[in-house]
Amino acid sequence: MKPQLAYIVFLLLLTSSLAAGIDSMMRAQRRAQQSVDLALAMTLRECESDRIDADTIRVYRSHIALQELRDTAYLSLVVADDKPRQATALRANTGLTLRLRP
Repeated sequence: MKPQLAYIVFLLLLTSSLAAGIDSMMRAQRRAQQSVDLALAMTLRECESDRIDADTIRVYRSHIALQELRDTAYLSLVVADDKPRQATALRANTGLTLRLRP
């Protein structure tokens, strides 16, 4: 095999494995976000929607399907100030950050 052909094959394999890894990471992030969004929807059906307290957080975390997310997931209050009115929304967050292993 010519050295140039070996480099081309190596680059093709490297590129395809990189693309597969990125796709896998994106699918895992979407799956995690869907899990916390579903948990929030179930929590809002069960709890009073006008206040958030420790019981609300406990119920929210109990509805998260992925065990790995239960310790990192959190809720945040988002305020949108669109003149002339102000709107608030409760948002579910995974709390995950991209960590590359050494």
